[in-house]
Amino acid sequence: MSNINQTKSPRVPEELKVLFGEVNVGKYCKRHSVTPEEFQTIRCQVIERNKVLPKNGLDMLNELKARDSRRLSIGYANIDELLGGGLQPGDITEISGESTTGKTRLCYSALLSITCLNKENTALFIDTKNGSCANYIRTLFLESDQFADARERGMDVDSISDRIHIQKGCVYEDDLLNVIEDLNLQFQQKLIVIDSISSVFSPLLGYNIDHYPYSRITIFIRTLRNLAKKYNITILITNSVQYARPYDHKSVFSINKKPALGQTWTYLTDTTLFLSLGDDSDQRVYINRQGCEILGVPRICEVLRSRKNLVVGRYCTFYMGYTEFFPEFAAI
Repeated sequence: MSNINQTKSPRVPEELKVLFGEVNVGKYCKRHSVTPEEFQTIRCQVIERNKVLPKNGLDMLNELKARDSRRLSIGYANIDELLGGGLQPGDITEISGESTTGKTRLCYSALLSITCLNKENTALFIDTKNGSCANYIRTLFLESDQFADARERGMDVDSISDRIHIQKGCVYEDDLLNVIEDLNLQFQQKLIVIDSISSVFSPLLGYNIDHYPYSRITIFIRTLRNLAKKYNITILITNSVQYARPYDHKSVFSINKKPALGQTWTYLTDTTLFLSLGDDSDQRVYINRQGCEILGVPRICEVLRSRKNLVVGRYCTFYMGYTEFFPEFAAI
């Protein structure tokens, strides 16, 4: 801590108390082996990191109009429609749902859709579950009808793979923060995907130390949001679910479950899509351009929450096979 100018703001539970001047300076200095002068420097760093600058209303309106014209496809037209035209650059979109509902598969679709848009686009996939994502992404590009046009335009799988950067090993909060903060130094990605946020932060919820886990989640999302706004990046995050008491909500699909990470998380994302399983007996078969029969299982995607004037409770039904998303009318 002696070279305070080269030290980042401390990742300690008291950060919010430091911000609002509610921490005991003497105890803090003793616990973290810093001098009162260094403490004041740390406090200034925390204030600088969390401050919100005023904006002119007309400038904000013009910025919003410009951003609306640059929406990015998630890879499936009906879900793009639910999102008001696609993923909004600068926003944080959450995909929540139980296991096997297709959250990760939808993220792969977004990654490939954005990198196939033109040969300059790149994306970052942060895999907190250390899965075998690279092979599946390659298979989707080579076999799915979604990307047939890109293949016909001469895009090859190696070029696509090179532009989708996969980061593994982020199993702890500090790992994730290090990756995100390092991106401030040099950043070119159009899309960041974090799959999944709950596997990193859910273990922290077992620590009942003041509001420690919730303050850490809030600080992380604030850091991520600042990055998204600064570089006009689209952020896509997957989340698991937790059981909830039935509540009065427009949704008819997910009233017994809700996104994980507690009540605080509710206010941190811009839009939450909730994926549910459909009726397994209603499976359909789709024949793709390569003549392969793809068995599709029904899924339901609904807008569960939104701060972007989207219609909460609106939903679409689609079928998901190993390499394809397809609507009911495309099945045989």
